[in-house]
Amino acid sequence: ASWANSQRQFTFQSSRSRPPPTYPTPSIPMKLFVRVTARASRRCGGIGHNPLTCGRCCGAACRSGRSFSTATKPAEAVKEAIGMQGIAPKTKAPVVAKLPSKECLMAIAKNYPGALSQGALVTSMRTMMDKKGFTEEGTLLATSTCPDEINRPVDSILGSLGDFMPLGGLSGLPFAGKTGFKAYASHVPDDGQIMVFFGPHIGISSAGEIGKVQREGMKNVSASCGACIGGYHAIKDSPPAQPEKKSMLQRLFGSAEAAKGEPIGDRQMETILDMFKTAVPVVDQEEAHPYVALSYWMQKKIKSEVLGIVAPDQPFPIALVGGVMINTCNGRQQSEFFHLQDFLLRPKMGNLFQDISKEMVDEVEASLLKVEGEDGGYLYVTPEELQM
Repeated sequence: ASWANSQRQFTFQSSRSRPPPTYPTPSIPMKLFVRVTARASRRCGGIGHNPLTCGRCCGAACRSGRSFSTATKPAEAVKEAIGMQGIAPKTKAPVVAKLPSKECLMAIAKNYPGALSQGALVTSMRTMMDKKGFTEEGTLLATSTCPDEINRPVDSILGSLGDFMPLGGLSGLPFAGKTGFKAYASHVPDDGQIMVFFGPHIGISSAGEIGKVQREGMKNVSASCGACIGGYHAIKDSPPAQPEKKSMLQRLFGSAEAAKGEPIGDRQMETILDMFKTAVPVVDQEEAHPYVALSYWMQKKIKSEVLGIVAPDQPFPIALVGGVMINTCNGRQQSEFFHLQDFLLRPKMGNLFQDISKEMVDEVEASLLKVEGEDGGYLYVTPEELQM
């Protein structure tokens, strides 16, 4: 593959048949020099095809069985919406969206090598669901993700795979617990399937800052995930002589009593702080950025908790898809990313979970475009996203 570059004006593309509303767009495009390699080619369902918009994404080429050959294409990135005149209206996040800035992409590729764009995630998940017998009509999804509004575009994208029930609380931990999972499982269609999507989230700004993101309607960046980052510093910065929970809550809220309140108070954050007493010393020993290391630690913790609430007597096939969600600035206008860590499958009641993550990775490498960063990192996107 050769290095190439191109320069195009940003345009918004939606996978829905109805055109999205128009809004002000950046007028200064940027060039992003990356190497994009298509690992394989195949007919409808492979390169150049989005199963969610079959007949629209590749049109006649899809219906005629056109084969898309291995190719090298340039990836484009445009300047973020920082400095835009006017604020874009909130719209439902499209499955396929424009890519973020070069600095953001490079930070994602470096810290989360192999991350999937939102279009790549849905395309590969749909393929795996079909392979494992998970039907759109029979599958009821659940999510264990942080309730931060910045994660809602991911929810709307997952909604294209079917209906879902939220199980997660602050930081993405499944605070709905065993009772919540039992209620969720009781809603599954007859002879249906269960799929749980879980993980923490972290922001990466248009400037490549870890743990920061620009939210819609705000000029300045803010923390993402605020609960994890706030909890990390509450533990790390606590005076050695006062490690009690009360002092940690005071650091977060100014008053421990105000934080507790009545009747529920701040039990979720108290749980997170208790967990972080163990996590922070481990995270600080890692070579990675502390927020990146924390996101990986949190992903493993959420996985453990999700496995703990799954009822062993559920008769339905169960799939658990876990990783780190990566927020980008103005997420409804451009692609979010997901770094897959786990894809576990339990075909029948009583069976142990099988790790089919490698099969998912093989599917990704075979059907999506690999974008290599400048420092050896890489990520995966769809052909449609490179055209935006």
